[in-house]
Parts: sequence; C-alpha cells; structure tokens
Amino acid sequence: MADDLASFAVWLGAEVKAVEGVMIGDVRQVMRSGQGKFAHRTPVRSGRARSSVHPYRGQPDTDYPGPDQTFYPIVGDDRVDAVMAGYKLGEEVGLVTNLPYFPRLANGWSQQQPAGWVDTIIEELATEAPRE
Repeated sequence: MADDLASFAVWLGAEVKAVEGVMIGDVRQVMRSGQGKFAHRTPVRSGRARSSVHPYRGQPDTDYPGPDQTFYPIVGDDRVDAVMAGYKLGEEVGLVTNLPYFPRLANGWSQQQPAGWVDTIIEELATEAPRE
C-alpha cells in the first residue's frame, strides 16, 4: 500500500505541475490579449495614451515609461512575455497607465471612442479567461 501511495503522490505532483503550467499560459494569453485590445482601441491612434498602457507583475509601476517622454513605443507580446517570465500563480498581474487624462478617454472624452470602451475590453477579457 505504501508503494501505491508513493506512486499516487508522484502522479499527483506531476498533474499539479501540468495544470499550473496550463493556467500560467492562460494568464499570459489574457495579458497579451488585453495589451493588444488597449493598443488598438485607445483613441488618438498615434498619441501617448495608445502606447502608455503596459503590463506589470507585482506592484504597478506608475512611473513607467516616464513623464518626460512624449512618445512611447506600443508595447507588444515581447514586453508581456518579459513581465510574465517567472510568473507564479497568485502573483498580481495587470495593465496600467500613468497618464492623468486616461480616465477621461475611458469616459468618452474623445470623439474617436465612445464612453465604456474600457469596460467592454474588461468584459471581453473576462469571457476569454478559461473557466475550468
């Protein structure tokens, strides 16, 4: 019986690692999708707001990329992957911007995008996240 329990423990450990790997991949994919959605839907296609949204892990870096820069490159999957490298389940991850006028854009201040577009992105990401 001890051998059966030891074999079960080894099997269970391998299953847990496999499930964790899948879940980490799912979190990475939702982060990539969110980054892409914000990059493509933020008003003023060439402006600071569009490229200011960036991923974080742990504590949001609200100073990134810095207030002195007037144009930021649009963050892509490579930046999301770099932030997610070494990610462990339970760590906080998300997207953040340091632009003071971003909430106004989210509330429909720009004629290029109606109010509620940020909520729509969040709802879409919630439906993309696996439920199993």
